[in-house]
Amino acid sequence: MKTKTTHGGAARNAGRKSADGAQVKRHLVTLDAQTVERLKAADLGDGELSIGIRRAAASLPRK
Repeated sequence: MKTKTTHGGAARNAGRKSADGAQVKRHLVTLDAQTVERLKAADLGDGELSIGIRRAAASLPRK
């Protein structure tokens, strides 16, 4: 039986896609544990840190 893999494959640009389908670019950030838990919370990030960050940013007023 073939096991389920989490990577997108060996082809170029075949990595895992974002959970919400957004076009993404990788960044390295440092966050404290409380911030991570808040951003991953069910009402904000549905358990996904990246989604929580995008939703929090989208809720900020535009200048």
